[in-house]
Amino acid sequence: MCCACGGGCNGTWDGQVCNEEGDDGDDGEPEPEVCEDTAEAGATDLVGDGCDVYAEFPMYCYDDYNTSTFDAWTMCCGCGGGSIPDDSVVPPEPDNDDDETCVNLDASGVVDVFGDDCAAYTRYPMYCDE
Repeated sequence: MCCACGGGCNGTWDGQVCNEEGDDGDDGEPEPEVCEDTAEAGATDLVGDGCDVYAEFPMYCYDDYNTSTFDAWTMCCGCGGGSIPDDSVVPPEPDNDDDETCVNLDASGVVDVFGDDCAAYTRYPMYCDE
């Protein structure tokens, strides 16, 4: 469903049917930058877990182990925080006019169990593996 995760339509999308045109998906454009955790080096929550643990176990994001110097929701990419570098590449929105770029198939408001749409997966591609 989402291009960032290997889904979507690599052809023309008429709103219901994807007409694949043999595109290999490599349009020569650079990949978007990956999110960077913003927690200070060595910063951890109340039980000693840093952003690396939240990236591996995103279900921990729902626990409340934040401290005055560590907030997983705002600092850790695994919880939807972190930051994208200013010079990151943002893929262009397809215009659906015989455009051979990938088209996300979430136009009807489809979201995952966390309420994330394809834009969230484009920004945080590490979510694709979960």
